[in-house]
Amino acid sequence: MAGGLLSIRQRIVKSEEVQTRRAQEEQIRGGSYKYFIRGQKKAAESDFTVESKKKRRLKEYDRYLKVFQYGNALDACLRTNQRAIITVSLIQELIHRDGLRQALSGRDDISLEPLAQFLVKNINNPRYTSLLVDVTMVMIDMYTTVLGQSPLIDELFMRLRTKVKQEIAFQRQLQSVIGSMEMLFAKSTSTSVGIAVHNELASAPASPARVSATSS
Repeated sequence: MAGGLLSIRQRIVKSEEVQTRRAQEEQIRGGSYKYFIRGQKKAAESDFTVESKKKRRLKEYDRYLKVFQYGNALDACLRTNQRAIITVSLIQELIHRDGLRQALSGRDDISLEPLAQFLVKNINNPRYTSLLVDVTMVMIDMYTTVLGQSPLIDELFMRLRTKVKQEIAFQRQLQSVIGSMEMLFAKSTSTSVGIAVHNELASAPASPARVSATSS
């Protein structure tokens, strides 16, 4: 101004101008940084999104099984301390593929120990006994010639033999108990039937022949 004073005026911005400016700011120029990172945090409403599914990573023993390395698959399963049902399922798959002997072959006392430990621990489990007995028979058939050469394997085989003997004795005792119970049930059933027949005869009305014989 002429007097040396500074005059500051503020222009009133219309709402249409504000919306136009915001729209210009929201527009992303091609080649800018915002253009390349668009959609990484949140997709726009007009964007077409594709659902991404993470591929399930196979376990180590599954990867070996996929490439037919049966011995490594069994070792990986035993080494990682999987649940018994997982190891038994793997053994069933090896039997189904006719690869059990291949998985057990070529082992020394160190590599044979985990399997022997697993058999000793789980062979008396009723859910796995039948399968693990078959595995034990195959292992004994394959490694009978090396018995006596490793104290570790000899000890594990003795423990396995003790477990099998205990299981056989238990099964025999169980069969004896079951036989005794069946005899008791049969005797109880016959007694109950006899009592029921006697009660029915006693409650039945007397026949005419029986009444005349009694009166005479």
